[in-house]
Amino acid sequence: MNDKSEALLFLYKRMIVASPVFALTLYLLIPLRVVSIISPMLMVIVGILLSHPLAELVAQPAGSLYNPVGKNEKVRHLFSIAEGRIIDGRYREALELYREMLLKDPYRLEIYLRIIKLAFTHMKDTVVARETLSHGMKNLKKLEERKILSEEYRRLKILYREKNPDLEISLTEG
Repeated sequence: MNDKSEALLFLYKRMIVASPVFALTLYLLIPLRVVSIISPMLMVIVGILLSHPLAELVAQPAGSLYNPVGKNEKVRHLFSIAEGRIIDGRYREALELYREMLLKDPYRLEIYLRIIKLAFTHMKDTVVARETLSHGMKNLKKLEERKILSEEYRRLKILYREKNPDLEISLTEG
C-alpha cells in the first residue's frame, strides 16, 4: 500500500471517530445557551483527530518535492554516514560505504564524484580514482554525466599533482 492510500485509510478511521464529536459540537452550538461554551472545546478535539491524517495527505506529497521519499532514501542517508567517516579520518570505511551505494544505484553520478574526490583529496590514491572513473564511464548512461565525471577527474588530478609535485602522474592516463 502506498503512502497516499494509507493516509486516506487513516483519515477515514479518524473521521468515523470525529463525526459524532462534530455532530455533538453542532448540536451544542446551534441554540446559543450556556452549554455552547463546551462546543469550541469539542471542535479542538475534532481538529486534533483529523489534523494528522489531513497533514499526511497534503504535506507528504508537497514535502516530497523537496525531500523525495523513494528508492534513493537509503542512499541519501548513507551519504551522511560516509561523510562522517571522512571527518573521522576513516577513509577506507567511507570508500566501502560509497561502493555499497554503487551496488544499489550504479547509475548515480554523485556517488562516482564523491569517490573520486575522496580518493584524490583524502586517500591520495590515484588507483581508486582511476578505477572509479573507468567504472563510471561504463555504467553512466548519459553522455553529459560521463563528461562531468571525466572533467572532475581531470580537475582533481591536476590539483593532486600540484599539491604532490614529487609524485609523477600523467594527465593522459585514465
